[in-house]
Amino acid sequence: VLVTQVPVRAKLGAQGVLWNVFTYNIGMSYADIKNRLVATGDMLHPIQYDSYTGKMSAVASLLLKTKNIEAGMELNYSHYLPQSNQGSEPATVTLMAPAWEGNAFVRYNLRERFIFSAEADYRSAVDARMGPEGVVQLPAYLDVEARVSYVYNRKMTFYLNADNLLNAEIQYIPGYREPGINFGLGVCYKF
Repeated sequence: VLVTQVPVRAKLGAQGVLWNVFTYNIGMSYADIKNRLVATGDMLHPIQYDSYTGKMSAVASLLLKTKNIEAGMELNYSHYLPQSNQGSEPATVTLMAPAWEGNAFVRYNLRERFIFSAEADYRSAVDARMGPEGVVQLPAYLDVEARVSYVYNRKMTFYLNADNLLNAEIQYIPGYREPGINFGLGVCYKF
């Protein structure tokens, strides 16, 4: 069994508050990662180790928070530096590692009773596994969801949510597609 190692990690960034309602964070990082464990969903090789020399990342986020409204967004970019194999073979493919990931959300709280929220998640296409036909790629997706909650009291909340409103083809594991547009209705009770 190989152990994932991160012998080198460096970060540089800035964060702060603007006008007492906005919080921002920008930064970049580098990590030297060895033997990253990857779950591929391949029946013959469900677990693989992905070796590469480095990961360079950049992140930017912005959060707005007022008495009734909370909103934010975050965007991440990662560039992987593949490790060359022995001899003249090409560099290995970095598996299950999207270049772009993003998230945005908004939440409105009306008198601590009704809560309206929406969220969007984005992930660029990823190389999922090596197969007989070469690299299998999972498609990029944009997942949009919405939720309405009614807080009955401190212990009980009723909610209605809608997921994957764009009917995107979302796959975390090759061949296993998440449901299309779907709705949920429920009750949360805190003991």
